Amino acid sequence: MSDGELMPESDDKYPLDWESVEAAALLAFDIWVGQPELAWAKKAFSFLPGQGLSRNNDSFNEHVAIFRFLVLAGIYHDFCDAAWDETSWITYAEWCEPFEVLDRFVVGQLFAWLADWGSAEAAGFSHAIDRLVEAERDIVVNALRNGFGGIAGLYASLWRSRLESGEVGPDEGGENASDYECFEADDVGKVKAYDWVSEGCPRLGEL
Repeated sequence: MSDGELMPESDDKYPLDWESVEAAALLAFDIWVGQPELAWAKKAFSFLPGQGLSRNNDSFNEHVAIFRFLVLAGIYHDFCDAAWDETSWITYAEWCEPFEVLDRFVVGQLFAWLADWGSAEAAGFSHAIDRLVEAERDIVVNALRNGFGGIAGLYASLWRSRLESGEVGPDEGGENASDYECFEADDVGKVKAYDWVSEGCPRLGEL
């Protein structure tokens, strides 16, 4: 199965549950007052794919699962940059601190297995984490598009994410005022953000 065919309802179960990432989520999704974006994060987390991870939850799989969660936060920060000029400071090494299972030896092995890694490339822990997390971006973006109902659905979910949880309309299958407001071309940020989602949610944020 290609990355473009990733489906959130796959039998390949994602190895982590929300409770195991919640402490890191509080660090990573901390842009708006009251953190309403956590509601989006929890919904998006449910779409993270298990494809490419074996059914045995060994240390390597657990690390890659953590990287997929972290890039979810990176994607959100980048959207805020595109949509609202909220400068995206992506600090994966800090966001992963609550994950006490992260092992520097395993990180080093996974880093050495990257397809574009060169034996002469020396890297510290922070750089290795950044590269490993970003290596999962395309897989996660494809899963989010499928989970939220395509490019438009993913964009709309992100645009509504800074609303208070009580103001957000139905996640799927419904239409309301906020759905229409997302697509009214009355804001340059909407056009820029939609284009960014259409382009595959590329990395914008600085380290």
